[in-house]
Amino acid sequence: MSGFAPGGARITCRALVVDRERRALHVRDGAGGPFVLPAARAGEGDRTLLAAALRAVTERTRLAPGDLCLTPRLLTSPVHVEATGPACLTFTFVLYLARELAEPLPGADWLPLEKLEPPAPAERLSAAGLDGSPAPVNSSALIHDGGGRYLLHLRDNAPGIPEPGAFALLGGGREPGDRTPEDTLRPDELHRLRLDPGTRALLLRHAARSAPPPAVGAVPRPAKAPDARGTEPNIVGAHLYAEDGDGRVLLGLRHPGSAFAGSTWHFLAGHCERESAVTCLVREAYEEAGLVIDPADVDLAHVVHVLNGPAARPRLQLVFRARRWQGTPRLREPDKCLEWRWWAPDGLPEKLVPYTRVAIDGIRAGRAYSELGWCPA
Repeated sequence: MSGFAPGGARITCRALVVDRERRALHVRDGAGGPFVLPAARAGEGDRTLLAAALRAVTERTRLAPGDLCLTPRLLTSPVHVEATGPACLTFTFVLYLARELAEPLPGADWLPLEKLEPPAPAERLSAAGLDGSPAPVNSSALIHDGGGRYLLHLRDNAPGIPEPGAFALLGGGREPGDRTPEDTLRPDELHRLRLDPGTRALLLRHAARSAPPPAVGAVPRPAKAPDARGTEPNIVGAHLYAEDGDGRVLLGLRHPGSAFAGSTWHFLAGHCERESAVTCLVREAYEEAGLVIDPADVDLAHVVHVLNGPAARPRLQLVFRARRWQGTPRLREPDKCLEWRWWAPDGLPEKLVPYTRVAIDGIRAGRAYSELGWCPA
């Protein structure tokens, strides 16, 4: 069940729906055909590849989106990416059955994960300890003043926000770094709000310097003990280095309201979630610009180890060169990027993310590694 995505590339999004008995949902592939995982092509109306996989389930079964939920380990990351031919990619996403079904699904069957073909997704499920038991991946705060009034916020009217423009409880979806539901409620979602740059900078400075007082009767959370060797987790970013036929480099102009580098040019990039760096790159390339890249067609071109201040977490920025791709860069997330443009390496824009310039210079010079922001030893 694959189709052609924009640009002529063939891409398939499959849904691996797991129930509490560790069985996977399968549907008939055509009249009298074999049972397969629900799948659909990624179309213009799909904001993300996960959205296409979810649509494959709702179109082929009686299940509604509310009958399914994300897994607490993988969240929105694919469990498997497979190249099935030239410019042919298959993304497999895992969803849990959120409730017990009252009756069987017509034209569908539940097969043990051990019989899944290919076996690679099932192996990754076992390695991640996923057992089909739903767990909360969203957290909300019910805050009131004791006088019958409740604190609500107005949802941002931006693409991908559920019920945009409606009042709702404070909260949000779990992210890979969240260890508890309380972590999900931390106040670092400023990038979702439409704020002028001065107000945003003020709020960020205040949040960095101020810690909220503990609630009355609350047990303070113990501070994380430092590693005996002094190690610290690094944030990993995956970046696309793509050149056109004239040797120009693809860069995007970030939205003025971006939490990082607003109104500045930057690589197509994203933070690695619970996925490999190459998987992250392939996913971000499609979700941000509609480009379809075969994982076999990328090579690591440069690494920049960045430290943006003594209190900041170190960041390991991996820059991958794509030898080929399908599609033409176009805006798929206008709330994050305003424009894609090809730039000559000798005429890069003045407002360019510093480590992006360092990486481009390093690639041109044939260097594999650079550092930025670190004090000399």
